[in-house]
Amino acid sequence: MVKITKANKQLRINIPKEIAELKGWDEHTDLSFIPFLQNPDSKLDKDTPLLIKEIDTKKKQHTDH
Repeated sequence: MVKITKANKQLRINIPKEIAELKGWDEHTDLSFIPFLQNPDSKLDKDTPLLIKEIDTKKKQHTDH
């Protein structure tokens, strides 16, 4: 289960540690939430599924040396 918490004017999503480890995500990982629309005429609403995509940024630090 994922929790959403409020911190000042932002919302935070807490992802289970097991999923983050499986995906190789850490505190330097940037993610994008993308609506999955069945067709171009679909409306974005509370029932629209979301895809989560890891964004490759130069800020991500690699610690595998």
